[in-house]
Amino acid sequence: MKSLEGLELQEALETALVGLLNGNIKREAAASWATRTVSWRPLLHSPMGNLPGDAHLALLMVNTDETGWGEGTSGNWFLTTTHLSSYLEALRGQLSATPLEGGWHNAPFQVGLPDGFRRLGWCWLRDRAGLARRLGAPTRGRDDFAPFEAWDLLAPTKHHYSVFRYMPPPDYPDTIELLCWDAAGDPASEAREAAFWPLAELLALDLDAIGVLEDGPPTPTRWALWRRDDNNNEFRISRHLTQSAAQARADHFESLGHKQDYWVQPIE
Repeated sequence: MKSLEGLELQEALETALVGLLNGNIKREAAASWATRTVSWRPLLHSPMGNLPGDAHLALLMVNTDETGWGEGTSGNWFLTTTHLSSYLEALRGQLSATPLEGGWHNAPFQVGLPDGFRRLGWCWLRDRAGLARRLGAPTRGRDDFAPFEAWDLLAPTKHHYSVFRYMPPPDYPDTIELLCWDAAGDPASEAREAAFWPLAELLALDLDAIGVLEDGPPTPTRWALWRRDDNNNEFRISRHLTQSAAQARADHFESLGHKQDYWVQPIE
């Protein structure tokens, strides 16, 4: 195996990516080259810290199908020409951020800190297409564990976030992880909650969809949907992070023609 690092690795990656995009290098050949090449890379996924290392690991997947777990065919690649172009532009410093709603930006390979990240929480992925419509196109790559896709986000507050999805093998639950790169060194739960809220609201996440990590739930609930039945008994139906999400659930039940009363109220 040949060991590459630094500028030598970056130049070799640019040459391989240009060849792939121009059709002068076959995907099988690029994947074989990446397999025979060793690059230094930190254990943490840090787009800002080691982009060449991330690009090198991505090329290991260049001949893989879109699931990340099988052999690819034409038109069914895990890394499309768009993904390959993003890596090339990033290596050349030419990849710009894309504006999203509310002053957010999809900023591929432009977030991340050398000190690593702090996990804010995780949730089941129920609508991957909807997530892509909200956040734009993800980057794709792999780490020491599995292939993944990620949305690197810059908040209006200048905080750095990532929404990270491992590509699940067949019959495995599909989830996303929510990461904040700025809160890595702060173990305080208050800092974690403050970092969590903006991302949760951008994604319109409901609390009931959020998983619990080793250091507890990400944040208390904000809004609840209640129902009053014909006997004047009141029941809490669901909990939500935002008033709009709770109201949308209430509107849904009312549209079904139910006679019960539905209302939304904050949880103290």
